[in-house]
Amino acid sequence: MQQEDRDENGLLSSRLSEARRESLVGRMDRCRDEQARTTAEGIEQAPVSALETQPRRRKVVGCLLQVYAVQLILFGLLAWFVHVHPILPLDVAITRSFQHNQPSAIQGVHCSCLPSLS
Repeated sequence: MQQEDRDENGLLSSRLSEARRESLVGRMDRCRDEQARTTAEGIEQAPVSALETQPRRRKVVGCLLQVYAVQLILFGLLAWFVHVHPILPLDVAITRSFQHNQPSAIQGVHCSCLPSLS
C-alpha cells in the first residue's frame, strides 16, 4: 500500500518503499565503483599512450634534422657561389638598364643629403 504525500513544491509524490530505496542506493554504489574503475584504468593507460608517441616523436625530429641539414648545405653553396662570382653579368645589365632609362619622375628628384660627384 503506497501513501501519497505532497512535497515542498506542493506536487503529489508517492513514497518509495524501503526495498526500492535500497535498490536505488545499490545502483548508485555500483555506478560510483564503475566510474572509479574507469578513471583508474584511464590513469594506467596514460603512460602506455605516451610510450606509443615516443617513436613518432623521434621520427619527426629525425625528419626535421634532415631538412635543416639540407637547408644548411644549400645556404653554404649559395654563399660559396657569391664568394666566387661577386658580380653577376645579369645584375650588371639590369643596373645599366635602370641607369640609362630613368623615368621622368625620378629625373627631377635630387637628394641634398648625398654629396655630389661633380
